[in-house]
Amino acid sequence: MITYKVGICDDEADEVKKIEDLLHEYEATHNIHFEIHSYTDGLKLLRDYQKTHMLHALFLDVEMPLFNGIDLAEHLRGLPDRDLHIIFVSAYPQYMKDSFSVQAFQYISKPFKKEEFMQEVSRFIEDYQQSQSIQVVLPDEEKKHLIHTDDIYYIECLDARRYLTRFVGKESELRATGRMSDWENQLKDYGFFRCCRSHIINIKHLHYIRKSELVMGNHDIIPLSRRKENDLRKLFNEQLLIIRNLR
Repeated sequence: MITYKVGICDDEADEVKKIEDLLHEYEATHNIHFEIHSYTDGLKLLRDYQKTHMLHALFLDVEMPLFNGIDLAEHLRGLPDRDLHIIFVSAYPQYMKDSFSVQAFQYISKPFKKEEFMQEVSRFIEDYQQSQSIQVVLPDEEKKHLIHTDDIYYIECLDARRYLTRFVGKESELRATGRMSDWENQLKDYGFFRCCRSHIINIKHLHYIRKSELVMGNHDIIPLSRRKENDLRKLFNEQLLIIRNLR
């Protein structure tokens, strides 16, 4: 199950608590898991996000002391990760036009109804899943299948001549057609790395590196090309640093 990292930033603690409660209710009714990061200080949010870039969505107030929500969103948009879904929650509809300049995903006016809020959460999840999924063509079938990138542990080439590949997850696998070079190019921005001619791994699911091979989170052993080792170690260490900063 995907864990959606959601931020809440509002200078009023009661408003933060209200959104937290609604997100927990959504979890219970939709079999979804949120990791919630709550703030009453926009500067603290910005500092944390600069370290990790690990939020999928942010519910952001506009009128806050010291740091206006629109200004905060501009700073966030100036960072390398531009996939953050910013959802403004404000009692001031006059700021709606300004929210367009920072590519806001939605603007919810206070006071809002629970149904309206839940609908926007569903819209965010649907949009995020589509943006983080790839289409694969199943062998001997015309239909396409959607796979979420976080669910992929690695891709293995089974038959280069027939472009037959295997997508492996934690407890499942799927056979598909496609060139390894095409998968490599399509997935490199999602944290995937081609560790040898026959395998592409998801670094998020790499457990550890040992001489000439990799141990994945599902305990599968993957070969590692010697000429790829230094580049992979660098990327793996960057991933570990992000995880430490989240703790």
